[in-house]
Amino acid sequence: MYESTGFFVNFIDSVKIRKRHSLLVLFALLSPMLMQLGRGQFYMGSQQEFGKNRVQYREFTWLYYPTQNFEVYYYQGGKDLAAYVAQSAQQNLTDMEKFFDYRLEDRIQVIVYNKQSEFRQSNIGITGDEAYNIGGSTRIVGSKIFLYFKGDYDALEYQIRESLATVLFSQMRFGGDWKEIIKNSALLSVPIWYEEGLRSYAAEPWNAEVAAHIRDGLMSGRFAKFNRLEGADARYAGHALWKYIGDVYGPAVIPNILYMTRVSRSIESGFLFVLGASLNTITDEFTEYYLAQFRQDDRRKTTVTFEPAYPAVQAEKQKTYDALDLDSKTLFLA
Repeated sequence: MYESTGFFVNFIDSVKIRKRHSLLVLFALLSPMLMQLGRGQFYMGSQQEFGKNRVQYREFTWLYYPTQNFEVYYYQGGKDLAAYVAQSAQQNLTDMEKFFDYRLEDRIQVIVYNKQSEFRQSNIGITGDEAYNIGGSTRIVGSKIFLYFKGDYDALEYQIRESLATVLFSQMRFGGDWKEIIKNSALLSVPIWYEEGLRSYAAEPWNAEVAAHIRDGLMSGRFAKFNRLEGADARYAGHALWKYIGDVYGPAVIPNILYMTRVSRSIESGFLFVLGASLNTITDEFTEYYLAQFRQDDRRKTTVTFEPAYPAVQAEKQKTYDALDLDSKTLFLA
C-alpha cells in the first residue's frame, strides 16, 4: 500500500513538472508577441519607458467617431478632420479589400493628429526601436493607425490607403490566430521590396513621382541587384515589379501570389506557382518592359521649333548721299 502510494505521488509530481515545463516553453514563445502587443496600446500617458518620453507642449483630450470598421480618434480642433478620415477610410477599405481579395478581420483604431508637429510630440515609436522616424510616414501598431494632416488632402488620402494596405497585408501574411502568427513570422521573412513595393502600388499604382524614380533606378542600373536593394530604391523597385504583374497578368493574380507565398512559406514559390516563372525571370522581364517604354518615350520626344507669327520685314539697304541737287521746278531736294 505504501509503495503504490509512493508511485502515484512520484507520478503526479512528474506530471506537474512536465506541465510547468510546457507552460514555460509556451510563455517563452509568446513573450515577444506580448511585449509588442503591450507596446501597441493606445497611449494615454502610461506604458512608457522612464526617461524616453518626448516633450509634449499641449494636452490632448481624445474623442472618437465610431463607424462600421473603424474608431477614429481626434482631439480639440480635429472633429471635421476626423469625420473626413472616417468617411474616406470606409470608402477606401472597399477598394483595398477588393485589391487583396481579403476582408478585414477586426475593427481598426485610427488616431488622427491635426498637424505633423503635434504628431511628433507623441511617444509613438520611441519604445524599443529608434529606427522609427517620427518626422516622416504613417505609423501602424497592431490594429492601430496613426495619421497626421499637413494641409494636403491628397497626401492624407495616400496615408489612409497605404495604412489600410499595410493592415490587410499583415493579416493575410500572419493570420488572426496566435499560433499562425508565431508560425508564419518564424518561417517566412519578406524582403523590403516585396512589402514596401506592394503597399506603394496598392495605395497609388502610378504617378509622375513613381515613374521618375523607376526610370532613374532602371536607366542608371541601380535596380540591377534586386534582392539587395534597401530604402527608397527597394520600395520603388518593388512598386515597379508589382505594377508590371498587374499590367501584364492582371491585378487579380496578386492575391493568389500572396496566398501561395504564405502557404508555401517561400517568396520564390509564390511567383512560380501562380505565374509559371521564377522570380529572376520576372525581374528580367519587368526590367525590359520598362526600358522598352522609356526608349519609346524618348523617341517620341521631338525638338520644338518656333515659326514667326508674321513674315519678317526686311530693311532696305542703307543709302549714302554725297551731293544735293535742287529741282528748280518742284523746289524739292533730289
